[in-house]
Amino acid sequence: MADGQTGRLPVLSLPFTLVSGWTAVALNGMLYGFALPLSTAPFLLAVYLCLGALNARTRWRKPYLNLELPAAPEITYERAGR
Repeated sequence: MADGQTGRLPVLSLPFTLVSGWTAVALNGMLYGFALPLSTAPFLLAVYLCLGALNARTRWRKPYLNLELPAAPEITYERAGR
């Protein structure tokens, strides 16, 4: 590092450390009501992002039960898209 940047590093790291600590405490408080530990937050975020992406790709329509030509759920879902 250059000599001019060494004094800036603690000044920048302290606020970011405080913000990350407050975020962890807030997330722990929110997830405590659902009996989930804070370590599940990355998993929950990934799942919600994937579900949101999948939701954006599909059209909403009423599901139907095809008893004439039953198949696996994946095949039925593909047929419904046509």
